[in-house]
Amino acid sequence: MIRRRQEKRDRPSWAAELAHPVPLGAVAVLALNDHLLKHVAWFPRVLSGKLSDAAGLFFFPLLLSTLADGAWRAATGSSREPLPGRGWMAAAAAATTGLVFSALKLSPAANGWACSAWGPIALDATDLATLPALALSVLWMTRKGLARAAPLPRWVRAGAVLFAAAASLATSPARLTRPYPLWQVADGGDAQLGCADVHVWAAKSGKEGMGLMVRITGRSAGTVSIEDARFELGSASYAAIARPPPFELVAGTTARAYLGFPFDGDDAWSRGERDGVVVLRLAACGQETTLRARLVDRVETPGPLPPAGPASSSAPMPMVTPDASAPPGESP
Repeated sequence: MIRRRQEKRDRPSWAAELAHPVPLGAVAVLALNDHLLKHVAWFPRVLSGKLSDAAGLFFFPLLLSTLADGAWRAATGSSREPLPGRGWMAAAAAATTGLVFSALKLSPAANGWACSAWGPIALDATDLATLPALALSVLWMTRKGLARAAPLPRWVRAGAVLFAAAASLATSPARLTRPYPLWQVADGGDAQLGCADVHVWAAKSGKEGMGLMVRITGRSAGTVSIEDARFELGSASYAAIARPPPFELVAGTTARAYLGFPFDGDDAWSRGERDGVVVLRLAACGQETTLRARLVDRVETPGPLPPAGPASSSAPMPMVTPDASAPPGESP
């Protein structure tokens, strides 16, 4: 028992472990990938799309534990009293990180909230393939045989925490021009239902697909739901990643939903498939209606982009996002 207590006291602090070259290397990989590798033509897009996720999932539980440990020390009034239960703390931090990451990749509601706060985050279930990095993080955080090295200066530990936090939140350098094609609604973007009006517009364009915003405005009380959503391009039909739950509306209220359609944008452009149709099957107040909106993919004249919020470090590709919350000319 005494030996275990001594080993616990001899363990470096969470901040000191975050300053270790291994987790700092993961932070550096995330920053390098977000700010450089995602924007060069020679680096594989498939790899750059997952590299930031894997690196972030490895070091973020350690950052979370460091912040929790700092809060514990502040609450107990002791700078030397560590947070008890190192093993469960590592597991809890990893579990929290995994749950939040999964929600952002699977839940349109959670993804939409995060996008409004930090900028575009890919709603991509394939990113969950990087979750095993959490297991590696827990193994690292609970590894045995750690001897206390020479105490690190406080400024080194603080610098490691700030570096990890900044890499988690920082955006890539802003682009001053629109070098990518943009999907735009050419016609058919409006529909009148029995108790609501619907308007759609393209919100995202990128190498991995297209995103559509749907605005539903109630004209009377009723339930409106999106029963099916597909994007027909060439001979292929792409289903939306997820559909939102039904909306309960009253007269004058407005609801918005985001629909993501994943496909290989580079390949479609190369094949000349730049004219598609979004087909939405809507149920409103007991009646079904089909909205068909024609979209075209075209290159805009280079010009300044509108102001953008911080983008998530987990975004797998450069995306052009005019405004995901409001169509052109309308305030959010």
